[in-house]
Amino acid sequence: MRTRVDRWGNSLGVRLPKSVAERIGLREGDPVEMEIDGNAVIVRRAGPRYTLDQLLENLAPETRHEDYFADSGFVGRERFLEGEEHA
Repeated sequence: MRTRVDRWGNSLGVRLPKSVAERIGLREGDPVEMEIDGNAVIVRRAGPRYTLDQLLENLAPETRHEDYFADSGFVGRERFLEGEEHA
């Protein structure tokens, strides 16, 4: 199947034929992910994105542990222990 690249404002875009969109279950407004593989662009329907609260929602209480760094004073930064290797 062949199509072309068109200008949309300051961007370039490719229209997906209806048959292609239907084949992978895409509808207007659906999020997609793009990946470059050599000289090919791969477009796929994006999977769901979850918040941390959503991921922890069904976690059994006995598998939850106290927040190790809760009182460390570090917020949003990794803290490495002395002698620990890190990249």
